[in-house]
Amino acid sequence: FPVTIDAYDGTNSNFIRIGRSASTGRLRVFTGGVEQADVLPVNAAGWVGAVKLAASYKANDFAASASGGTVGTDTSGTVPASTQLRLGTSGAGDTINGHIRSIRFFPTRLSNAQLQALTA
Repeated sequence: FPVTIDAYDGTNSNFIRIGRSASTGRLRVFTGGVEQADVLPVNAAGWVGAVKLAASYKANDFAASASGGTVGTDTSGTVPASTQLRLGTSGAGDTINGHIRSIRFFPTRLSNAQLQALTA
């Protein structure tokens, strides 16, 4: 899972990962080593070149969008505590082969419409 952003607690048991898996965008959330959410944006397959990916989460409400497309969702799961942020790599040693142009953080769960607008 080549990761773009990995918010975690210093372990590989609790994390929120946003990035690209093969040719698909993805949001994955684990708490206590148990997968809580695995969200694939609907039109994220087959990426070539620059892509915009946005994800938003709160307990029992996870969502991700890519390139302004339909938002993928998961409506069940807990959110782990995160104290650290990794960019471009995961705890498993996966790394991205590319560039991160920009990162924006919002301290609240954005609406699905806002996710689509951010990635359009």
